[in-house]
Amino acid sequence: MWSSQHKIDPESEEAMAEVASELWPPSPYLFHVFSSRTGLWEERPFLRDGEAAGTIGDVGLGKPLQSAYWGQALYVLCSNSFILRISLSKDEYQVIRIPADADVKSIGKSEKGLYIAGYADDSCLKVWVLNESCHEHEWVLRHNKELRLELPLCYLNKQSCGP
Repeated sequence: MWSSQHKIDPESEEAMAEVASELWPPSPYLFHVFSSRTGLWEERPFLRDGEAAGTIGDVGLGKPLQSAYWGQALYVLCSNSFILRISLSKDEYQVIRIPADADVKSIGKSEKGLYIAGYADDSCLKVWVLNESCHEHEWVLRHNKELRLELPLCYLNKQSCGP
């Protein structure tokens, strides 16, 4: 069973190769959960519902970036390629893939649901909302805006603008 304190010997190539081939996130996966009943943090195992994001070697083990609580689940942006949807009431989690053309920088929520925002091609801001129906996850593009600013010609020519 994996936990955040899983130790490996970074000097051992064999151990590193073995770890790199394991599925990520694992199932079960130990999460630290605060209990309002006891007032203490507890380690609880959560089972994965669905597919893993990939192998540790493919996904990497970066730190979680941001999170948002929506619809009785915690959504954690773990990398630029997936989000964990953690259900505390069911002790399970799901991997939700992020659109391939998104460089996601932010996760948030509104009255309409969970959103992610990021850049595409370094100049286009995109915002998606998560549609969760029938146990399926689909990202719906809600905003697609080119952000390149066109400077007035006088700035480009280093001339004075205005009167």
